[in-house]
Amino acid sequence: MGATKTKFCLSLAFFLWARLMAFAHPMPNSIVCLTILKDKIKGNAQIPMRDLRAVLGEQTQLDALKAYFKSHVRPKSLNGDAWYVEIENARITESTHIASGDYTELTVDFWMVPTSLEDMNDFIFDYDVVCHQVVTHKVFVLMKRGENQTSATIELDIPSEKIKPLQVTMGQKADLRKFSIIGFDLIIVVFGSAVFYLILNSKKSFQRNI
Repeated sequence: MGATKTKFCLSLAFFLWARLMAFAHPMPNSIVCLTILKDKIKGNAQIPMRDLRAVLGEQTQLDALKAYFKSHVRPKSLNGDAWYVEIENARITESTHIASGDYTELTVDFWMVPTSLEDMNDFIFDYDVVCHQVVTHKVFVLMKRGENQTSATIELDIPSEKIKPLQVTMGQKADLRKFSIIGFDLIIVVFGSAVFYLILNSKKSFQRNI
């Protein structure tokens, strides 16, 4: 029975670790974080350079990347009024991931300013960087306003063969394209509990063997 519990905890710990590592850097996909403030939205995007090269070829100088990014970020109000988009900073970074190895990505800090403050809770996030040409590419979008958080994914809609704009709803209405993911805090707690349980049981087994 003890061995079964230990094996279960080990499997659970590995599963949660794999999910955490995958979501920490969703290569070969992108991640966009949107923080809704009082009168504007702060955005951060992380995009794999590999897929950007597939779209732009050798035109991957920073100015060209910034122009391409801005042309494919088109937030707007529900009535169709376009928002203002400003890129604050863009940089190409290199790093190493425990699962995917060395990788290079474009990181963009940007702002989205609505035409009316009434639009802050409900708006259209029309974003198709990379995924408009690389059909397997997905964009994970994390949104936060105060303590309210939600998440969604942008990807090719196979039946229509189109990238559908994301309707963001931070109010009481449900976002039909929203998908639920386990909260990071919950994942960390469960992961930590599983590892602690595994270590505790391993220690007991070792003492019994002595």
